[in-house]
Amino acid sequence: MTSFEELISTANVLVDHKNYPEAILQFTSAIDKTDIPEQEIDIYNTIGRLHIALQNTNEAILSFEKALETHQSLSEEKAEKLSVNKATILNNLGLITLNSNVKLAIKHHKEALAIFTKAEEKKPKTFTLHLANTHYSYGDACYFKKDFFMAKKQYKDAITVYKIITDDHSTQPLIANAYYNLGNIYTDEDNVFDARNNYLKALKIFRALAEEQPKAYKSLVAATFNNLAVTAKTMYKYTDAITYYENALKEYEALLIQDRNTFLPFYAATLNSIGIIYTEQHEIKDDYASEGLSGFSGFGTLSVDNIKDEKKEKASQFQKEKAITYYGQAIEIYNELADKEPEVYTHYVATCLHNLGVLYDEKEDYKTAEEHYEKALGIRRFLAEKQPEAFNLDTCVTLLNITTMYQNLLEKTGKIGFKAESLKILKEIEGRLSIYGDSEKPILLSMKSDTQYFTRYFNEIDAEYLDVLDRFGMADAITEKINETLVPIEKLKLQKDIVNLMFVLKEKYPKNKRIQTELLNSYTQYAWFALRSNSLLVAEKAIENGFKIAPHSLSLKANLAHLYLVQNKTKKAKEIYLSIKELHNDENESFKKVLETDLKVLKNDDVLKSQNIDTILTAIIT
Repeated sequence: MTSFEELISTANVLVDHKNYPEAILQFTSAIDKTDIPEQEIDIYNTIGRLHIALQNTNEAILSFEKALETHQSLSEEKAEKLSVNKATILNNLGLITLNSNVKLAIKHHKEALAIFTKAEEKKPKTFTLHLANTHYSYGDACYFKKDFFMAKKQYKDAITVYKIITDDHSTQPLIANAYYNLGNIYTDEDNVFDARNNYLKALKIFRALAEEQPKAYKSLVAATFNNLAVTAKTMYKYTDAITYYENALKEYEALLIQDRNTFLPFYAATLNSIGIIYTEQHEIKDDYASEGLSGFSGFGTLSVDNIKDEKKEKASQFQKEKAITYYGQAIEIYNELADKEPEVYTHYVATCLHNLGVLYDEKEDYKTAEEHYEKALGIRRFLAEKQPEAFNLDTCVTLLNITTMYQNLLEKTGKIGFKAESLKILKEIEGRLSIYGDSEKPILLSMKSDTQYFTRYFNEIDAEYLDVLDRFGMADAITEKINETLVPIEKLKLQKDIVNLMFVLKEKYPKNKRIQTELLNSYTQYAWFALRSNSLLVAEKAIENGFKIAPHSLSLKANLAHLYLVQNKTKKAKEIYLSIKELHNDENESFKKVLETDLKVLKNDDVLKSQNIDTILTAIIT
């Protein structure tokens, strides 16, 4: 007959050879050979750990519970003596029940923590590692339950205790992981500063560990760089974010040599993330990205501002090109991955194609933009047919982006064909959104609102609209020239061209209210430039024509008051100034401030002499 000692010896040999099923049988037989509770507890705990290794969760729980039952049968003296054994079993139960019953897992770790804390107080530095590990596991359970306050406390306590064991290099990975998890919690709490600080601490340790064991820790270095990039992006530190992502890329490039299949998706995701950074850095982004979907009176422009604008535009174009490059690389990899696992990676291809469409759209390369939108749309329609809940809204996003692009093209080219194409697209969007009924989700309400707006817009498009749009475009071009010159008489001549454009349009479309508004605005500006040029008859006629459209226009009244002041009709001017100074214009600017500025401009233009305006300014200001 096989003795207890022989069974234990055989079981240990089987464990060494990783033959866990047979080892479990031997340990189980050994239980029948002993009536010593201490041995039974140890064996049940060992069997539980072997079941964990075999992923036999239920059997492992059963073994640990038997160990606890046996411990409960001990005398008070023996139970106290074996309390740390009980704490170890409780921690094992906490770890294995975490996913199925997090409240129970927390209860187990909390009880274990109390035992190890007491034991450590009695015998300092004897159970330090066990105490630190329990804090760590307790923190994991609280994090899983989203009890961030307690999770942070336990991780911080774990780090403090781990640092006591200064001569044990094995605690460094645990300290790094604790810092990393703290970074994750602070990220979840939108506390980006503390998140960054903890990630940096984790990174320092992980990099040191990776020098010694690259296979074990390089992936954690890459992951930490990625998280630091996300944090930097949230803080609008785009340059830092790109640097962190590029460091992550270098780590993943090395990891690809080690295990291409495992790390290629991470490499592609990082490329895509850098593309997003270059995109968002200049606000070239999809309006719906934040919803988690598989993701609009100057006196002349100084030359230095033009230079700044040119530099900004060059920088913007550079960023766009960089984004295009990274998206292109990401698409190439996602295509490779999608060939092997289409159900997992095809939608990533669509997202990158859509993002490229947005970029080319922003670059006004509409042909290339349309090509990428259509490719993304084809994939998203296919995916939405199979999984509408997952990809229907993504499809709507691309359709809406195409609609916006067609609106721009219609207004730029005047080609009416874009109307029919857009209305067809909008009909599809309406159908796709109808399946959600009266849902109040913000993303759905936003899409429905945009769809209604574009439907009204394109339905109202006709020959008159396009003709007006074309003339307004001409007026905008003249306005740019007006803003480029500082000479009032030159501004006046150019503004006359705008007045003539608007007058012809009003004669052609007399019922168009928008034209009437723009004609009024053009007369107001014409009168102002005439005043600045000391062309008083021109100013008087412009004000007269403006009042025919809007007899109560406050801006025209202001110009009339300026005219009276220049004509030395001070009393009339002052009456008007005092009547409107407490009012506001259409831009909600106080007329008191506007009038004060206007008078100073007229003084600088040498139209008014200082003695004419001192009393007026005093009346306006007081």
